[in-house]
Amino acid sequence: MLGAYMRDLKLFLLYLLAVVVVGCLLAPLLYDAAQWLMEAGYLTFLARFRFQKYLNRGILIAALIFMPIFLMSLKMTSWKSLGIEKNVGKWRDLIMGFVFAALSLWLAASVLLIEGQRVWKTNISWFNIGGALLTALTVALIEEVFFRGVLLGVLRRHLSSYRALAILTVIFAALHFIRSPRTKVKIPEVEWHSGFTLLPKSFWQFSEPELILGGLLTLCLVGWILGYTVIKTRSLFMAFGLHAGWVFALRSFQFSTRKMGENNIWFGQNLLTGLAPILLLMLTGILLFFFFSRAESKRTAG
Repeated sequence: MLGAYMRDLKLFLLYLLAVVVVGCLLAPLLYDAAQWLMEAGYLTFLARFRFQKYLNRGILIAALIFMPIFLMSLKMTSWKSLGIEKNVGKWRDLIMGFVFAALSLWLAASVLLIEGQRVWKTNISWFNIGGALLTALTVALIEEVFFRGVLLGVLRRHLSSYRALAILTVIFAALHFIRSPRTKVKIPEVEWHSGFTLLPKSFWQFSEPELILGGLLTLCLVGWILGYTVIKTRSLFMAFGLHAGWVFALRSFQFSTRKMGENNIWFGQNLLTGLAPILLLMLTGILLFFFFSRAESKRTAG
């Protein structure tokens, strides 16, 4: 048992190393391709993106490329082998998760509008709102398949469901806490090694106690809730809906309002930091606990 666990751990670390190295190498290629397209008059909106964005996308592409190889090396070639089963109520779970997450976060964020901390923009771009929805669906799909589908399934081969979830929650939160530098990093000329140069600077949030206490705790709650729904439903659909709803609310609120006041105890630099999102996520977890408990009681009684 220990030998199999160590083998899977080595394969995961090798997968992670391949993703980082290839992602850093891909970033300059993506950047150069974007520059070529803009010079040719196409996709000119890419001009607003810094090199950090291309590094993020390069790592994401590498993770997707190597994922099938990683799974085959673990001999996990079906969803059932990852603990995911057919869900007859998949659309109900997806829609319910999306609507609840989006509305609850927008309701919490409306406090900022009432207090004048944020105001409506005079010209709301519906293109940006549509982009927010597309981003939410894409991010949720990729991350739920990767974290709650693949990684949680791999961990559950050797650990109980909730021990596996605890470890995954820490991994999920730590990876999401790696952010582009707060200030623009000057890269005079993007070269093949620029990704490796920028990557260490993306860990800046770990040096700030306030961000660790606020943002990291929020991410841990998010990761736990999403994983909890997967364990209870044996499906990714409710987690996908919740994840997409939160991302959509976060980005659509950002696009449709502008900041006027300073950060406070309720909300920090965004809707993910502060006391309000922590309380909202705790309430969400409690409601889900009672929801699943009631559903299990009905199944047992039936």
